[in-house]
Amino acid sequence: MMNNPAPAPKNTREKKFDLWQLLKRLLRRITNRWGWKLTSLVLAIFLWGGLISQDTSLPRDKTIDQVRINVTNEAVLRQNGLIVVSGLENLPAVKLRVSVPQKNYSTVTAANYTVRLDLSQIKSAGTQKVPLVAAPVSASLYGTVTDVSLDEVTLVVEEYALRSRIPVQAEFVNEMADGFYAAPPVMNPSTVEISGPETLVNSVARCVVKYDLAKLPAQAGAVRTSLPFILQDYDGNEVDMAHISVTSQTVTLKDILAEQQVYPLVSVPVDTSALLTGQPAPGYQVTDVKVVPDHVWIAAQDLSPFLEEGIVIQPYTRLSVNDRTSSVSGTLSLRKPGTAAYISTYDLQISATIEPIESAAQHQAGE
Repeated sequence: MMNNPAPAPKNTREKKFDLWQLLKRLLRRITNRWGWKLTSLVLAIFLWGGLISQDTSLPRDKTIDQVRINVTNEAVLRQNGLIVVSGLENLPAVKLRVSVPQKNYSTVTAANYTVRLDLSQIKSAGTQKVPLVAAPVSASLYGTVTDVSLDEVTLVVEEYALRSRIPVQAEFVNEMADGFYAAPPVMNPSTVEISGPETLVNSVARCVVKYDLAKLPAQAGAVRTSLPFILQDYDGNEVDMAHISVTSQTVTLKDILAEQQVYPLVSVPVDTSALLTGQPAPGYQVTDVKVVPDHVWIAAQDLSPFLEEGIVIQPYTRLSVNDRTSSVSGTLSLRKPGTAAYISTYDLQISATIEPIESAAQHQAGE
């Protein structure tokens, strides 16, 4: 029994020839009426573009610059006993890459997108990296955010502290206008509460009002003035208030109200005839008496009693020269007249010169 012989394989040259014939036929079909075919291709592209432009729901990519970072939930962070002390002061504007529906492509702006820094994500003190969350105001109108130029913000966080009953003190500069006296001001409030980073809050000793007396009106009457204030530490150095809140009864304070009365002033002479008591020792006499000051400033709502001719002020103590054989000095005390609001001093420095009578006579004769 004989087997059928296998067909002889085509040689390589014949295969190459068949492939070349196929390519030639394909090229001939492509180049046949090539002008019409090119025109058809261009027309198809325009038709496709027209269809795309008519479908306003299709998204397009757009870059949005200068989107501001919104910081949220600061109150929540403080309720958790924490506060940011660094990192929020120079937040940059960010750039967004968005995919927006074609119908709104030309109208979208930075105002249509939000970038939030949510402080409620912070759970402990120290250096914290907080991610940014970017989103459109309306997803149906403004699409989606596909990329953000800044992913996170680094913040420094401290424990939050609160202190109350910080005293308010006045620090006076300059002088009241001539002829007037300003009574010590009553500060309202007299104490404040402060809150902020624990290290700063614990360093505060007082709330200081800078009081320029030269700015008070030169007229008698009640005066109310709103004055700025600073915080000082226990060494008298100013404390940075950038992260400290100053309040009174939960109301944030920007200034302190100072209330006071302004009075007219008059200068009244001291009665030098009634400064001594007693007599020097026999053979001695008082030759000179000096008192400092010899005039006293008095402030009162009504100055008329102190303007009468011959009015003087008398000390209620006297310097004793009884049985003295030498000069003596001391301090005499004054009382504030009942109608006066102010007297410039309560003490008079007095000195009495005591000399033998013969020496005094010779001294006078020499003069």
